[in-house]
Amino acid sequence: VVLNSLCASFLHECGHIFFLALFRAFPISVTLSAFGMRIERPPHSALCFLKEIFISLGGIIFNLSAALLGFVCNLFYPPDFFSFAVAVNLIVALMNSLPNINLDSGRALYYLFAYVKNEDYAGSLLNILSSFFAVLIVVFFVFYTVFSSFNISLAVVTIYILILTFKREVDK
Repeated sequence: VVLNSLCASFLHECGHIFFLALFRAFPISVTLSAFGMRIERPPHSALCFLKEIFISLGGIIFNLSAALLGFVCNLFYPPDFFSFAVAVNLIVALMNSLPNINLDSGRALYYLFAYVKNEDYAGSLLNILSSFFAVLIVVFFVFYTVFSSFNISLAVVTIYILILTFKREVDK
């Protein structure tokens, strides 16, 4: 489980690095923390909004591509040989697809809203969206725990999303 998760996370970050390299915005460092990997770019290396959106979604694109490839390979290999890798890549893509300002889809939405209106509007709107979805996840966790059973994975994800929501660090 851990190895598959690390591989999917590494592939995810490779997606961001691929699009950074494609747009000639090479990172200066990559750090690993409790909140995942962070790719640091040189100061004042912002690109146009469309390129920033592709960079933000690069990890999700790579994870979805890996899941699709695993699904196709699963058709030709023994049953369920690649199923776990497919599931892990889909989970990493799904987690990063939540509209939280500190996750990939939230960052992509930020750039989209900044392009349509302005950065202050985008930041305010994404803070509201992040908070709304964090509340939804907490409500889901509570209902799941009350009506089903306590799930440690869901508890960890819920806490992670709450921390990210109130962390409020946006790289512009």
